[in-house]
Amino acid sequence: MQIKTNNYIYFGISLLIVIMTTVVCSAEELNQWASGATASSEYTADRWSANQATGAPNTDACGDISTAWAPASSGTDPEWLSLSFATPVLATAVRVHETNIAGFIYQVDVVDTSGQKHTVWAGTDSTACPGWLEVTFDKTQYTINGVILYTKIAGWEEIDAVELIGDTDTSTTTTVPSDTSPGTVSTTVSPRQWASGSTASSEYTADRWSANQATGVPNTDACGDISTAWAPASSGSDPEWLNLSFSTPVQAIGVRVHETNIAGFIYQVDVVDTSGQKHTVWTGTDSTVCPGWFEVTFDKTQYSVNGVILYTKIAGWEEVDAVELLGEGATETNESVPSSGPIITFESRTTPTGSTVQIPITLKGVTDNIGNMDLTLQYDPAVLDAKEVMNGPLTQSAIFDSNIVAGNIKVSLASSEGFGGDGVIAYVKFNVIGASGSSSALKITSVSANTAEDMQAITISSKDGLFKVIIAGEGSGDADGDGVYSARDALAALQMSVGKIDKQSFMDMNQDGEITSLDARMILQLAVK
Repeated sequence: MQIKTNNYIYFGISLLIVIMTTVVCSAEELNQWASGATASSEYTADRWSANQATGAPNTDACGDISTAWAPASSGTDPEWLSLSFATPVLATAVRVHETNIAGFIYQVDVVDTSGQKHTVWAGTDSTACPGWLEVTFDKTQYTINGVILYTKIAGWEEIDAVELIGDTDTSTTTTVPSDTSPGTVSTTVSPRQWASGSTASSEYTADRWSANQATGVPNTDACGDISTAWAPASSGSDPEWLNLSFSTPVQAIGVRVHETNIAGFIYQVDVVDTSGQKHTVWTGTDSTVCPGWFEVTFDKTQYSVNGVILYTKIAGWEEVDAVELLGEGATETNESVPSSGPIITFESRTTPTGSTVQIPITLKGVTDNIGNMDLTLQYDPAVLDAKEVMNGPLTQSAIFDSNIVAGNIKVSLASSEGFGGDGVIAYVKFNVIGASGSSSALKITSVSANTAEDMQAITISSKDGLFKVIIAGEGSGDADGDGVYSARDALAALQMSVGKIDKQSFMDMNQDGEITSLDARMILQLAVK
């Protein structure tokens, strides 16, 4: 935003008479402009203030004009503008006059006379500047006297006027229950909720750069090694984690992370329900630019969430300034989350291009003895070249066969004795052919199984994985590419040293051109850090 000037826009008297009058379209329908406003922030208490968004439109051009509301900062942080209206109505539409940049609204809530919020729209705003965003919806069954606009864009979003349209005949108004019933879209929690507590795998000190620095509102504006953000104890490339807690449980729809040093270091995001169970909502490649916001959105959870875990890995100090949990108020109608259940997982891995990787398919939570199973798997043949499918420890007694067609794998197995419990049922061996930075989804597109005793079908859910091609040396010593150093990685180095398995250059920890027991020893030291 340029330095604020004294440019004001004046309209002709005849136009003012038209637009500044509240318009009654019929005996019942009312179009009214906002009579009051507050905001997450405002440029000043006068010009560009929240109050500039009240009343009829008085900004007729696209530009940085002081007769419209603007937030305090031109950064990309979310903002909100809350409007009040003099006459409660059964609402049918909201219109917003956007007068700088435009296309910045991502959610619209209406507020009933009891103060409860109801989301009537969320999506991509394609408004041209200057222009009107118009949201229409079925007439509410509760009286509305407020509107909240949620905005986000690089630059100053500016709003000139907001119009609420609705029916003044409120004789059919129904009471909005305090306990949300199934099917209602009302929200009881603001989507802006910052972490209230935090722990981490490590922290630079217990004060500056501590895990606690990632709680509360953002307070680190620049990209750099700044003590008001969390940083781990070491600048090495070991995986780290940051565990955030939130004071109000919600049915989550998104997570936002403010990265303020290096950036692009998150490889997995879990949400944690109120029973303590973790649910992975994202794995992949983080392309955030520093300083910047990493954003993950997903379908609304059917369980109440009050925690987020971020898994990070990069050469250098990853630093997190603030974490926001987005969601709707938790209700008594939430589906319960089972403490356990049969699930089969195509595990996630990361290794450099030119390497060979064995990716396990794991089974967990099956209490019955399985007699047979059929699987269909998918991967990206431009990134991975599948070479072989092998039995895992759980299926050593089973007869086993597979068929690999570029991008697809079919696996079938049967056992007279049956198998069960938790563990690996198969390994898929891939040559990594993709370029550094590329990735492939690892999908289980179908799974079926029957019990060994009576051949009854078993319902098994599936969880997909992600393979990421990393830069040579980025994952040095992490033989299985799971992001964690372990004795298993050290054993792989020993097996390479004696020729049992193919040598991989990224396992040469001391860069002497050989893989020996010394490399295994160095990996063991990392595993116990």
